[in-house]
Amino acid sequence: MFINASSLEYHPTADDLRPLMHHPALVVLLIQYREGLGNRRGAIWNVGKANWGVTDSKVWLNEQFTSFGFKPQA
Repeated sequence: MFINASSLEYHPTADDLRPLMHHPALVVLLIQYREGLGNRRGAIWNVGKANWGVTDSKVWLNEQFTSFGFKPQA
């Protein structure tokens, strides 16, 4: 669901993001992920890597959600 919400096809407004402002780390994660989708070579999950790919983004995103205390879907 987060990946779909982070899609570059959508352009969230301030009103769309307002309910999330109580969770600033989640908003930052959303922005970082969107920026990475728009610029894969400069994406945060590719910092210091010669090769890059979609798999790296999913691994990075899973690590970020784990750091928030979310658990993987069983």
